[in-house]
Amino acid sequence: IRVHEVLPSIYCTAKTSSAGCMASISTTDLGGQPFSGARDYFVTASGVQELKPGLLFAGISGPASIPFLGATLCAAPPLERGPLIFSGGSNANGCNGSYSTLINSGDLVPDGLDAGPGNTAWYQHWHRDPDNGPDLLGTALSNAVEITFF
Repeated sequence: IRVHEVLPSIYCTAKTSSAGCMASISTTDLGGQPFSGARDYFVTASGVQELKPGLLFAGISGPASIPFLGATLCAAPPLERGPLIFSGGSNANGCNGSYSTLINSGDLVPDGLDAGPGNTAWYQHWHRDPDNGPDLLGTALSNAVEITFF
C-alpha cells in the first residue's frame, strides 16, 4: 500500500479554541519527514490547546462541511474514531499541544477502506475544550486532510 506522492490536500477550517488556539493538520512519514509516499504515516494536529484529550476522525465517504458542535465536521459520515490521546504540554491555556495518530500499520484505517489505487480517506482531529461554553458543547476541531492511495 502506498499513498499519493504529492502533498495531501489540506482543506476546511479549524475551530478556534477558547485559548485562541487553531489546530492545524499535517502528515509525516515514519521518519518524521514531510509526507513522502511512505506506506505508514502519521496524521498530526499541531497548535492544539495543551492538556486536552482528543482523537482523530476518519472517513471514506468524502469531504464535508457539516455544522458539528459549534464547529465544522469536514469528513462525511460514517466516521471511524481513533484512540483517545492527550495533547501534552504544561499550560492549559497554551497552544503548544499536538496529537499524532499512526495510519495503515497501526491505529486507524477506516472500516471499509480498501487502500487500493484510486481510493481516498479524509481525516480530522477533534479535541475537548471545556472552556468553549455549554452552548458550543466544549469542543474544537482542526482543519482536515484528504489522502488518495495509488
